[in-house]
Order: sequence, then structure tokens, then C-alpha cells
Amino acid sequence: MLKDVFGHDNIKKDLLSRINKLPKILLFIGPDNVGKEYTALNLIDEIHNGYLNKGSREHPDVLILKPETKVFKLSLIKEVQDFITESPFELNSRYVVLNDIHLMNKESANSCLKIFEDTPKNVNFILLAENTSGVMDTILSRSIIFNFYPLNNLSEYYPNLTVIQNAVMNGCIGEYENIKDIDLDKLYNNIFNFISKIKDISYSNIIDFCIENKEVNINLTNNLFIIASKELILKKDDIALTFLNSCKEFKSKTALNINLFNHFKFMLINNKFILENKRLEK
Repeated sequence: MLKDVFGHDNIKKDLLSRINKLPKILLFIGPDNVGKEYTALNLIDEIHNGYLNKGSREHPDVLILKPETKVFKLSLIKEVQDFITESPFELNSRYVVLNDIHLMNKESANSCLKIFEDTPKNVNFILLAENTSGVMDTILSRSIIFNFYPLNNLSEYYPNLTVIQNAVMNGCIGEYENIKDIDLDKLYNNIFNFISKIKDISYSNIIDFCIENKEVNINLTNNLFIIASKELILKKDDIALTFLNSCKEFKSKTALNINLFNHFKFMLINNKFILENKRLEK
């Protein structure tokens, strides 16, 4: 039910007002883990008066798709086509929740658009995207758009968050599931010391550091490097600026279909190389 969704009160109020005449296509825009999919599933549950009881993720009348690669492939659109041609099993409607539609290429987007135009009346779509820039104008124009923003009061929902946990979640409440089993403070301190002592760290130490933390999500590690770099810059550590800039650049490229672990490792090695050269030039 929508009451179970933390925050986003204006969105919940708007959705509740539309339940009796739900638009064919809803588009939820916002950063990853801000609560878009959770809101979508609770909306479906709300429509059916709690019948799904949080089980909408596995319900036969609800299809949830998320690309496993950096491209929303045409094969996923084929799954949608197959799904909507079947009659509902238990509910009077069927629902399609599509994650990351900003990753659709032109072919996938056009095929998806055709499905929207030909879909039966008892099928509704909830589209999720991090931004509108990657979504075709023809899809945007057919959608009712809801903008999800990070929450300012995470401690209200998770009162025991540490300063680092709060900083990493950055207002995206769903991020808690990704960090709750990680000793973030320990990892952050290691990263802080890593940057501070980069002059004394060997290239093999950098590789060892990467291997030791290989199981940690690369995006999470990169965010911790950014947070630590900013703190060190405030402490007048000029070396940290090199890490801040390179990690920001890395963050902008994470949507590319590349080996993130190796890319990140080489970035750290390159930072060491750049700083070594600067030291020698002095």
C-alpha cells in the first residue's frame, strides 16, 4: 500500500487521486534506489485494496523487467509483448514495470512505443528512469511524469545511520539494502588513509587494495572516494583533488558497457603515476 512508502508524500497523494482512472503510462523519474520501483509495486497493491500484500513482485499479473546490461535490449520488449497478449490470471488488469528505460536504444524504444499504441485496455505501464534525457520524446509525451527526489530526512526512517551511511545513501532510501551488511565506516577509513598516504603507497599496494575490496560494489567504492576526497580537500590536502576529479569522471562513465573493476583499478594506478610525476617535477 502507498502508506508503506517512505516520503514522497506529494507523489503518493497524486497517485491516490488517479487510482480510479489510472493513466495508461506512468513515468517515474529519479536516481537509482530513490524508491521508484517500491512505489510502483505499492501503487499496484493499492489499486487492488492490499490484495497483493507486498507480493506483487512475484504476481502472475505483474511483469517487472530490468536490463542486465547497459542497454535495454529488444529481447526484453519481446517479453512485454508476450505478457500483454495473455489475459489476467487473478486481477482484472495486468501491469508492466520497466526499469531503466533511459537505457533503451532507438530500436527498443520504437518497439516499446508500438506496444503502447496497441496494448489492451486492461494493461498499464509504469516506466522507471534515472533521467528524461535518455527517454524518447514520443514516450515522454504519452506519459504522466512523476519526479522522485532524494529524501532530506533519512534519519527519520533509519535513526541509527552513521554519518558515512547517511552520506552514501544521499537521500535514496532503497540504498540501505545495499549497505546494511557492509562495515562502511571501516571501508571509508581505509579509503581516507589510502588517499592521504598515496605518496608512500606502492603500485602493488594499490592492486592489493582493489583485490581486497573487489566484492564491494564499484559505484559504492567510488562514492566513498569522492566523499573522502572532499573531506581531505577541506583539510587543505591538494593531492585529494586528483582523486576527486578522476572519481567524478569515473562516475559519469559507469553507464558505459565497460569492465568497471579494471577501469577503477587503472584509474587509481594512474592517479599514483600523475602524483609521482608532479612530485618529481618540483
